[in-house]
Amino acid sequence: MWANKRIFSFTEDNNFLSLLNTNRPNFYKRSEILINDEYFNNITFNSTIYRHLFNLNLFASNLNKRLLAEFDTVQTEGYLRFKEFLELNHDDKKSLDLNDQKRYFVGVNETLDGNTLNRIISNLFEYQNKLIDIVKTNRIGQRIPLLKTVIIDK
Repeated sequence: MWANKRIFSFTEDNNFLSLLNTNRPNFYKRSEILINDEYFNNITFNSTIYRHLFNLNLFASNLNKRLLAEFDTVQTEGYLRFKEFLELNHDDKKSLDLNDQKRYFVGVNETLDGNTLNRIISNLFEYQNKLIDIVKTNRIGQRIPLLKTVIIDK
């Protein structure tokens, strides 16, 4: 890589690790989830929600690691550094179980109105937030310890 008057070379290998299992899950594509030129009713809406929920469940079932990082105050003056991968335990995976799947779909005789859509979308939103919380990096420590005096140069 060229930068001004220097050449940088990277000595890293390309052995990337994944937070998912080693097998490649077969997700629905975005084009398969979206409703295109179809009559909009509870059946088409439920099929769209089913595909999206299928992708979320497949992602949750294949997720098996999370990142752990800590603030290194010795070598890097308080920058966040990768420490290790943590395996997800049973309790983490159990929090992603769908208890009542009826909450995510429109019932057969249920009218498709604003309250129904809000219920379904808010339940999907909460489930996606659970997935995001599982994937977030766990941080150890703080960049600036609580009792440290910070001097700002002018």
